[in-house]
Amino acid sequence: MRGPSTQTVILGQTRDDDQKLWLDCGEYRCVLANGSVKVETSYRRVLFMVDETSSPSDQATAKAQPNIRVMGQYIKDLSFESPNVGKVNDGPVENPQLQVEVNVNARQVGPSVFESVIAFEANATSKTGALYKLAIDYGGMFKLENMPQQAVEPFLLVNAPSLLFPFVRRLIADLTREGGFPPLMLDPIDFASLYVRRKQDGGAGSNGSQPVN
Repeated sequence: MRGPSTQTVILGQTRDDDQKLWLDCGEYRCVLANGSVKVETSYRRVLFMVDETSSPSDQATAKAQPNIRVMGQYIKDLSFESPNVGKVNDGPVENPQLQVEVNVNARQVGPSVFESVIAFEANATSKTGALYKLAIDYGGMFKLENMPQQAVEPFLLVNAPSLLFPFVRRLIADLTREGGFPPLMLDPIDFASLYVRRKQDGGAGSNGSQPVN
């Protein structure tokens, strides 16, 4: 008989290098640490045993791993306003001020199908008044199979937005440039740290949204 083994599945990369958060994943154990969300396929500290005498169904259960598929990604909502474009064209803007807000929303839309959305807003102002206001909701649809329920939320609020962010960043740069302003180049966002801080503060399981069911 072969000895027990534990399989660890890395669901995706994040930038959280100094935070660690153990999550209650029912029959599984998952951890948010060292830049990754991991799911350990162990059953209440009793490891799956796969040996020559195991039935095919038992072996299939032991080998079952979370399966993630990106079904699509898209712009859900978009607006760009430049109310004082005439004044901007008169000359360079002095000391522009920029306020940025980022939220992540997630919901279930069907059996094993979930949506994760990055909601981004930017307001640029100067002494002459408002320069521009940009708002974009960019979403992705994900099919999650063989994933413990308690691991779904951290995936949708950490890994999924990390996958979507490069596309949001490119869109924001293009929109501000086409609006007649210098392109807004966003710094990387550490969604893992945002999620960890919210969990430690006792907030709802999402960054500015309702909990995922």
